[in-house]
Amino acid sequence: MKKWSFKGPLLFKLTALVLVVTLLSVGVTTFFVARLAQRSLEIKAREQLRADAQLLSLILDEADTDGTQDRQALAERVASLEETTGRTIRVVDASGQVVAGSTPSGFRLDDYFAVFSDLEGGAVLQVLLPKSEVSMSRGIAEGALIITVVVAASSMAVAYVVNRSITIPIYDLLGLVRKMQERKFGRMVLVRSTDEIGQLGRAFNELSEVLDDLFATIRNREGQLDTILSSMDDSVIAVNMRRDIILANRAAADLWDLPENGIGQNIFEATRHEELTRILEKTMDSGETFTNEVRLRPGSERTIAITSSPLQDPRGRIQGAVAVMRDVTSLRHLEQMRQEFVSNVSHELRTPLTSIKGFVETLLNGHLDDKQLLERFLNIIKAETDRMIALINDLLDLSRIEGGKLRFNKAAVDMKKVFDDTVLLLQSKAEDKQITLQNNIYDPIIVEGDEKLLRQVALNLVDNGVKYTPEGGRVWIEAEQGLDSVEFIVADTGVGIASEHLDRIFERFYRVDKGRARQTGGTGLGLAIVKHIIDRHKGTIAIESRVGKGTKIRITLKKMN
Repeated sequence: MKKWSFKGPLLFKLTALVLVVTLLSVGVTTFFVARLAQRSLEIKAREQLRADAQLLSLILDEADTDGTQDRQALAERVASLEETTGRTIRVVDASGQVVAGSTPSGFRLDDYFAVFSDLEGGAVLQVLLPKSEVSMSRGIAEGALIITVVVAASSMAVAYVVNRSITIPIYDLLGLVRKMQERKFGRMVLVRSTDEIGQLGRAFNELSEVLDDLFATIRNREGQLDTILSSMDDSVIAVNMRRDIILANRAAADLWDLPENGIGQNIFEATRHEELTRILEKTMDSGETFTNEVRLRPGSERTIAITSSPLQDPRGRIQGAVAVMRDVTSLRHLEQMRQEFVSNVSHELRTPLTSIKGFVETLLNGHLDDKQLLERFLNIIKAETDRMIALINDLLDLSRIEGGKLRFNKAAVDMKKVFDDTVLLLQSKAEDKQITLQNNIYDPIIVEGDEKLLRQVALNLVDNGVKYTPEGGRVWIEAEQGLDSVEFIVADTGVGIASEHLDRIFERFYRVDKGRARQTGGTGLGLAIVKHIIDRHKGTIAIESRVGKGTKIRITLKKMN
C-alpha cells in the first residue's frame, strides 16, 4: 500500500494546516451554536404554544363543544382564532372526532409541535405549529457563513505572516546547507530573532565557520601531501580492501602506465602485474609488511623494489595496503659492476703475482747461478711488475676522475698538436708492425679543456688502434668541425669489434677478447678512463666497428670561444 504524503513548500503546508484547523474549529463551533439556537427556538415555540393553548381554552370553554346546534359556530370561532394566532387549531371530542378546526393534507402529528388542553364536556383542544417553521432563518445562516469566511481569511493571513517568519529562516538554512554540500563553507545566514530558530541560525553560522576552517586545513594537508607525493621519485600506490586503487602518485602512474582515471580501478586491471597484486593481498591478509624485488615486465631488465605495508584506521583495523616502489635497476647494475670490478682487479693482480712467485721460487730452488736464465726471469718479473703498476695507476686515475678529485685545468688546447705528438710517440711502435699511422688534421683546432687529460685520451685511442691492427694495416686521425664543436675521429683497419660488445665497451675491465688484451698489455681500463675524461669535458664519445673491417671512435669537444 502506497504511503500517503503531502508534498509542497513548508509555508504552504503550515498555512494550509492553519486554514484547515480554523475551518474545522469554526465549523464545529457554528454547528453547536446552530444546534443550541435551534433548541432555544423549539423551547420558545413550545412555551408560546402552551400560552396560546391556555388562552384559547378559556375562549372556547364559553362555547358548547358538544351541542350540535353550536358546532357551526364553534368551527367559525376556531377558524377565526387560527387566522388571528397563525396556529393550527383543532377541537377533538371524546370519541376522537375533529369537531372544529382544519386538518392539513398529509397530516402527521410527528411533523408538528403540539400542545393539548382539555375543554369542558370532554373535548380536547389541540394547538399545532409545524416544525419546519421553527428553524433559523436564511439570513442567520448567511451571516454565519460570512463570519466563517471572514474568520478563515483572517486566520489565513495571520498564519501566512507568522509562518513566513518561521519558514524564511528555514529556507535560508536550507540554502546554507546546499552551499555546504557544494563545499562552499564560510557562508552565513541572517539571524532575525532570538527564539529557537534564531538560535538554530547562529548554530549553523558557527558550524559553517568551523567547517570552513576544518576543510581549509584538510585542503592544505591534501595539497602538501600531493606536493610531497608528486615530488617523490619513489612510486606510491594505495588500495582498499576491495583491491581498488585509492591513491597513486605521478611516479607510480609513469611506472605502471596508469590511465588518468586509474583511481577506483582494480589494482591488477590497472597494472597487469601479478606479483604486485599478490604482495598487496598478502599484506592485507596478514597485516604485516613485506619487501620484495620484481621485474617490471616479463623479459624487462628493470628491477623494482616493493615495500608493502598495511593501512590501518585509528582502531587498528586494516583498511587496505600501501606499496612504495623504487626502481633499483641502476643500483643493482652498480652492485654487479662492483662485484665484477673486485673480481677483475683480483684476477688481474693474481695473474702477474702468481707468475712472479713462480719465477722467484724457480730461482730460489738452485738456478741463481744460471745468469742467462736469471736475466730472462728477471725481465719477465719486471714486465709483470710494470703491468701491475700500470693497472694500479689506471685504477687511481679512474678513481680520481669518477670522484671528481682530479684537478681540471681548463685552457685552450690545440688538438692538432696533441695528435701530432701522439703520432710521434707511437710511430716506432707502428713501424714495428708495418702500420701506417697518419694525422690528417692539417690546421690548428683549438678546443677548451685540460691538455694533460686530452693527451691521455689521444694516447689511449691511438695506442689501441695500433695494438689491435694487424701488420700492414692503417691507423689515422681526422676532424670534422661544426659551429660550436669539433668531432675527432680515430680510425683503424684492425680486427674490429662485434656489435654485441659495443654497448659495454666503455665499462671497466670489459674486454672483447681477454687473452688477446693481456697479450697486448692492456689493463681493460683505458676506454673507461677515456669516457670519463670526455664526460668531464662535457663532450660525447661513440664507437663504430665491424669485425674484420676496423673501428672508428668519435669524440666531440667544445670549441674555444
